[in-house]
Amino acid sequence: MKKRILSCLMALALCLTLLPTAALAADGAQAADGTVHKGHCLCGATHNSAITNHGSNQNAFTDAKELKVENGTLMKGGKEWKTESIKVWSTGDTNETVYQLPAGTYYLGSNIEITQYPIMITGNVVLCLNGKQITCGSPAPDCVIGVYANTASELTLTDCGGAGQIAGGKNYGVKVYKGYTLNMHGGTITGNGAGVEVNGSEGKTTKLNMYGGAISNNTGTGVRLTQYCTFTMSGGTISNNKGGVSTGSGEFTMSGGEISGNTATSNGGGVNIGNGGTFTMNAGAKITQNTAGYAGGGVYVSGGTFIMNGGEIKSNIAETNGGGVFVTKVASSSNSAFTMNGGEIKSNTANTAGGGVFVDNGTFTVSGKPIVSENTSGSEGNKVTGNVYLCANKTITIGSGLTNGTDIGVTTGSAMAPTEDSTIAITTPTENAHGYLSYFKSDNDSYEIVANSTQTQLVLKARPKIDLTNSAAIKITSQSADLVYTGKPITVAYEVKYNDKMLKLGEDYTVTGGSGTDATDYTLKITGTGQYTGKVEKKWTITPLTVNVSSVTLREKEYDGTCNGSSSDVTSVTVQSGPSNSVTLKSGDYTIESVTYADANAGIQNADIIIKLAENGNYTFAGSNKLTAQFGTQGKITKASADNLTAQTGEINVVNNKKSSYTLNLNTLLPKLSGDCDYGTKTYKLVSGLDLTDSPYYGGAIGISLDGTLTLPIEAADSVKVDDQISTGQVKVTTQNYKDITLTINVKAVAAPLKDPVYTPPKAKTPTYNRQAQKLITGGTVTEGGTMKYCLSETGEYSTDIPMAINAGDYTVYYKVVGDSGYSDTAVKNIPVHIDKAKPTGEPIYTKITAAKKRLKDAELKPNTSWPTGTVKWELVDTTEVKANIAYKWIFTPTGADADNYTKADGTITLYSVSTGGGSSSGSYDSNPIIKTETKNNPDGSTTKTETRKDGSVTQTTTAKDGSTSKTTTNPNGSSVTENKAADGSTGTVKTDKNGKTEAKTALSAKAVEDAKKSGEAVKAPVEVKATKDSNTAPTVKVELPKGAGETKVEIPVSNVKPGTVAVPVHPDGTEEILKNSLPTEDGIQLTVNGGATVKIVDNSKDFADTRNHWAKDAIDFVSARGLVNGINAVSYAPNASTTRAQLWTILARQNDADLTGGATWFENAQNWAKEKGISDGTNPNGTINRAQMVTMLWRTMGQPAAVSGASFADVPADSYYAQAVAWAVEGGITQGVGGDRFDPNATCTRAQIAAFLARSMK
Repeated sequence: MKKRILSCLMALALCLTLLPTAALAADGAQAADGTVHKGHCLCGATHNSAITNHGSNQNAFTDAKELKVENGTLMKGGKEWKTESIKVWSTGDTNETVYQLPAGTYYLGSNIEITQYPIMITGNVVLCLNGKQITCGSPAPDCVIGVYANTASELTLTDCGGAGQIAGGKNYGVKVYKGYTLNMHGGTITGNGAGVEVNGSEGKTTKLNMYGGAISNNTGTGVRLTQYCTFTMSGGTISNNKGGVSTGSGEFTMSGGEISGNTATSNGGGVNIGNGGTFTMNAGAKITQNTAGYAGGGVYVSGGTFIMNGGEIKSNIAETNGGGVFVTKVASSSNSAFTMNGGEIKSNTANTAGGGVFVDNGTFTVSGKPIVSENTSGSEGNKVTGNVYLCANKTITIGSGLTNGTDIGVTTGSAMAPTEDSTIAITTPTENAHGYLSYFKSDNDSYEIVANSTQTQLVLKARPKIDLTNSAAIKITSQSADLVYTGKPITVAYEVKYNDKMLKLGEDYTVTGGSGTDATDYTLKITGTGQYTGKVEKKWTITPLTVNVSSVTLREKEYDGTCNGSSSDVTSVTVQSGPSNSVTLKSGDYTIESVTYADANAGIQNADIIIKLAENGNYTFAGSNKLTAQFGTQGKITKASADNLTAQTGEINVVNNKKSSYTLNLNTLLPKLSGDCDYGTKTYKLVSGLDLTDSPYYGGAIGISLDGTLTLPIEAADSVKVDDQISTGQVKVTTQNYKDITLTINVKAVAAPLKDPVYTPPKAKTPTYNRQAQKLITGGTVTEGGTMKYCLSETGEYSTDIPMAINAGDYTVYYKVVGDSGYSDTAVKNIPVHIDKAKPTGEPIYTKITAAKKRLKDAELKPNTSWPTGTVKWELVDTTEVKANIAYKWIFTPTGADADNYTKADGTITLYSVSTGGGSSSGSYDSNPIIKTETKNNPDGSTTKTETRKDGSVTQTTTAKDGSTSKTTTNPNGSSVTENKAADGSTGTVKTDKNGKTEAKTALSAKAVEDAKKSGEAVKAPVEVKATKDSNTAPTVKVELPKGAGETKVEIPVSNVKPGTVAVPVHPDGTEEILKNSLPTEDGIQLTVNGGATVKIVDNSKDFADTRNHWAKDAIDFVSARGLVNGINAVSYAPNASTTRAQLWTILARQNDADLTGGATWFENAQNWAKEKGISDGTNPNGTINRAQMVTMLWRTMGQPAAVSGASFADVPADSYYAQAVAWAVEGGITQGVGGDRFDPNATCTRAQIAAFLARSMK
């Protein structure tokens, strides 16, 4: 309570000091409206709730008048306040119109607005804003309040409410002239041109005393002092103006308050001391956060004097020099002086030099305990310590001495930087300069401050340079995530240390290689400067951006019959590295490996694009394959031009006087297409001509069927001569893949055509050489219309004689029928004929051996006289001793001309016969005896006997415990024969010739078949073969079943079985076909045989390039090897492409061996088959198959088997058309859904899924 009373007494004392005693009155003065106001200690206004320290018995001023707006009328003291015309400057001046405020005490009762004319103070006035505002309407007066009328003296401004304002003056808020005074205790002067202008004249010093309140947010200077004036600031704030205070030649003393946040366009953001002006700054004063567009962010001294005894100048900014203080000198001034006896200049910034103090021209004197530290200078990103900046030949004067705590940093410009051989003075000469050494420091570590040799001055001296090479350490501080390619320049963050000291960029070193754009390696190069020299480097890397392909744009492709696109078809590739970060790749970022369309036909087609990123480029794909990605999109294949295609002209030859309906297949007139090109679906329309309505030949309307057959009904007539034209017309053909083609059809009259002869062709004979001419054929017969003739050359003379030949060899007999009158000649045809070589018969001539020790040559072997010319000899050398009762082999070889007509002959003769006593022997002969026999008992209980013969052939016979045997003979030429006999009586033989061609034969026993059928398993044939990819070299297996066995499942062991291994039946006529239901097992291939069969075992795997690592590879190999689903070309299957309904009809029809030849469209027969079998309604052939449709059609194809239980997927309703099909597929292991208790029935069924469903359903 005592403190509160003391505060009130002090406020009252201030009131008494400031106001004349005549203005005092008792508390409780009554206003004109009768209201009694509790007197404020200063202005007498009613107490405001925000004021809590005033006593209830304090004195108040008399005549405390209220200024307000009442019902739109400006009121003063209860009466209308009108403008008046008064003399302002002198008695001789013209009157001015003003709102006069004579001596007295006033307060605002409401916000008031004045227009055009100012409020003019004409006496000692106390004005309390009372939390209200004085604003200006349009046009605004020059100032809001003027304190310069002849009768003015003093304006005391306060504010009880805390929100009072004086605002809107065109040029000024308040103008104080002519030696008058403005005492400011409260309120805010804001939103004016300048805040307050103070101007005096010789002998009349104008004063501004600021104890509180604010001068802020004016568009000009906060306070402008011109001449003969003083400004004493003890409190309050001057902020956010276009410059805080400018002194002109006035005097400014600041002992409290704060000048902050002001911005000057050029110089002096906080205070601008003009020529002859004086600014004294004492303890408690603050100049902070001001900005100068050029120099002197805090204080600008130009021809004036700045004495700083205390206070602080902090956080100010100059765009060029002197962040805290800038000292310069103008030509008209004798000097600019800055004396600093104390206080702090800290944390200021200059974007060029002198963050604390910039001494350009003038003097800088220090005494006491001044502090100029922690200031910076330099451009953004290259800030360095910069406290006091001394221009050339400038020094700091040490005044009356310095005390402990003094801290002054010093910098000089590079132009006057010291070297190792010279120093630069930073202080004026003084006694005992060494004693002040600890108070100064160099802002640049390259220099140090020392006393000169005479101890009279402090000087800057260059420190010895430090070599950074192999000594400095560079640490990259950027996070890895910050060094990922963005397409924009990236600057690496780093730090450079020398002996644990952090070096500064620009001050200690320069840098190159610190930024880059592309993903690659960079070298950060640090070069020492200032105190440092040498170089050091550090590698750093911008890593590629990991992306996924989000879209690919294709340009239109013209139909070419293939599913292959060109890399140039791709116009753009867009990738994504996050939910909202999409980038369109540049051409150098990637290449297109392939563009594959799911369908070659014109239209909107699915396409797979394989994209490869540039190696060592700016991007990488997620996943294991960093450079390659496959993306599916849609592209448009446009119709190909038909301009370069030439159609044939259709000819309909009408036989005169013959009624008939003529047809012409328009398809045959279309131009032949190259390669895999196809017209696709076709429609035909007669566009002109062929109108026989008025012709005798008219037999009815012309018609064109869907398959392109033109039908022209003709009535018997002969009005047009033979070979003359009856009519002509044109048919437009619209195709799926080519632009429209126009066919020309000509109809002409012709004579009746020639008939074809009726005949039976000749047949080839199979003669053997007999030294005589033999007929080569059995002649043909002509039953109608001509004579058959023959020739041994196609272009020779034909005769009715049957051609004959003598010598063995190959012949070709040509024949034709020469037509009788009214009949045509047939085309020449031919029959190949072969005359076999003859084989000599009988024995050669020889001499019997009658005694032992004779040689073969003693038998005197000679050719039989009936044989052709040739030689005969023993198989063994003729010096071989003849043994008794042994037959020796002879060989006859024809020579000369007869060699072409005869084969070799051979036989055996027992030359020396000796009786053995019990009977007779015809003798035996073994030209290849066994020379080595080995027997081995195997661990499984079987026994293997190995026999080696003279010629090197080896026979191995293995007998198993169950009695089964396997005998393999391997010959020196690589051929082999294996004979197997199973314990159940089945036998098998495998023969492989020297070229590796294998033929196998197996006869399955009745017991083996019976046992297998009982167990429900296949009979395993006792043979094993190896499949080959070439049908010509594939092994052949002949299977024989017991009589009456019926259909039997047989498994043929295959050593290299794969999903693409198939059985290919060989029919008696030599034709072959793939057996679609031949199924690969773990050890071989299984097929169903009835009676017997001969099959080849072929590896028909397609090995598509785009399925090698695909989850459905085995299923795709299975169905493609069996011709159920083909690739889109020879090397690609497009597993992720969709399938149309027409394609699925065709696949299922193939599976069931439906006849798909012919048809108006490629799918017509399959479509009709699907409708006939109840598999599909045949609609929407180009529609995409989904999973529900796929499994339903497959189920219907299998006969709609009933499932034991219903489908259990959450997205398969029990009453849906596909529910039973899904249940069947799950029970059969054909599908398990897509996970999450879902089947996903409406999802597109890809070609890979089609293959998987088919393969599983067939096993």
